[in-house]
Amino acid sequence: MTLAERAALLALYETEMRRDAWVPGLPAHRLSDVTRYHDAARREVLIMWHRFAAVDAETIVRRELDHFRGSGGFTWKVYADDAPENLPDVLMAAGMKLERGEVNALMVAPAEALARTPELPPGANIRILKSSADIDLLAAVWDAVWPGGSGDWVSVLADALAAHPDQLSILVVMLDGKPVSSGYIMRDPRGNFAYLGGGGVLEQHRGKGLYRALVHARATQARDANIRYLAIEAGPASRPILERLGFEPLTTLRFFSRDAP
Repeated sequence: MTLAERAALLALYETEMRRDAWVPGLPAHRLSDVTRYHDAARREVLIMWHRFAAVDAETIVRRELDHFRGSGGFTWKVYADDAPENLPDVLMAAGMKLERGEVNALMVAPAEALARTPELPPGANIRILKSSADIDLLAAVWDAVWPGGSGDWVSVLADALAAHPDQLSILVVMLDGKPVSSGYIMRDPRGNFAYLGGGGVLEQHRGKGLYRALVHARATQARDANIRYLAIEAGPASRPILERLGFEPLTTLRFFSRDAP
């Protein structure tokens, strides 16, 4: 990918997947300086697009924290080239924490290039969750991989799966009848991007190709829906796997979070 192609794709991602995104279960609430994503009950709150002057950063951050006081988990995504530059410092001064202390990578790959039948070890199969009644399988993986870290996001996804089955899929790898790996895919209706998230594998089952298998399975879904690109915000552990699969980095980002009260 050339520098010009990378810049064009990053600009498209900012518009379609940050400022004006379709996030299942979290409708967009657009202001002139931020876009808020949250459900009616405010079980989960997400800000992933913002544009304002550095001199206004403290006022706007305090406004958002006050507005969502008493809500569920609150996360603010800050990408490497975002303005204002002082936003990370202002967020931390206001009590937000850098999630897991990590810098993540926004990575993309053509869906067509990764669409294939996943290879699974003996005794394993991929289960596509069909209803909220199956959501405990996802919760079991997340609670094991990120103890206490799933918050209300599992229940938000359960509601979204019932409301938007054509644009959200949740996949769980079952090994000998037990859930051991997970991942979801959000297919943006504009057709440029599908977002991959929730990828996790129980520690005792890593190294078996389960994470890779779920990438291929979701890529196949994206291709079949005529989606051009897969996008993922990868942590340090996932990035080498994704690079070997053909994903390329567009930029980096950090997650700043405030836990639910």
